[in-house]
Amino acid sequence: MERRYSGEDLGGFGRDVGVRIHAWMRASGFEELAARTKPSQAALTSFFGKSEQAGHPLSEPGIPWLDMTEVQAAKGLAHFLDGCNPNRMLAFLKALDTEVRWPETLYRVRAYADQPTGRGGRIDLLVCAQDVSGRRWGCVIELKFGHTGGSNPLAEYAEFARNGHGLGITSRSQNVALAVVGLRCDGGTTRNLQKNGDWRFVHWEGLLRRFERSLAENGDVAPAFVEFRKILWERVIR
Repeated sequence: MERRYSGEDLGGFGRDVGVRIHAWMRASGFEELAARTKPSQAALTSFFGKSEQAGHPLSEPGIPWLDMTEVQAAKGLAHFLDGCNPNRMLAFLKALDTEVRWPETLYRVRAYADQPTGRGGRIDLLVCAQDVSGRRWGCVIELKFGHTGGSNPLAEYAEFARNGHGLGITSRSQNVALAVVGLRCDGGTTRNLQKNGDWRFVHWEGLLRRFERSLAENGDVAPAFVEFRKILWERVIR
């Protein structure tokens, strides 16, 4: 019989989110762990950040009738990242790509959603910033909730970021993260990534978990940003 965690089990998460987290654990290959382990608040904190405290999206009530789209996710992220506190931007970039040696701080932080390339393509999310020496840093992201990433012109996106925004894209291990962020990496996406070796696939769940932990450490609890992330989490773990 499938086990469902109660609101008491999960502290501030509540029953509905607990059920969906459990379902996600099973779907993601953690079925044995989900069946054997009753999560403590400490374990949940290490996984999702300080989820029991006010200001964490998973402690807030959801909006069950709202189904966020890829465009809405991109525009929401761009809104809350554009010109934001450098700590928030660094938290996002570090969560996106843990292999890049990001600088200690960033300046002139900009984020663009649904950015046209001039050649027919549109970049879901483009981030640009500078370090203290003037070197450019950033990311180029294709966001997916259910569609395949097999047909997106990734090379065109990278070329636009390099030529239009001065991002010196030579390898994702240097100063730019190139990522397809999705719920699963299907065959079409895999083949596209193989043709564009500087790009990588990032799971939504991993990106958001790492982002939440850093935001909690930084004390970033802006109410509107919390509400947006709650809706985004709802879409990702449903």
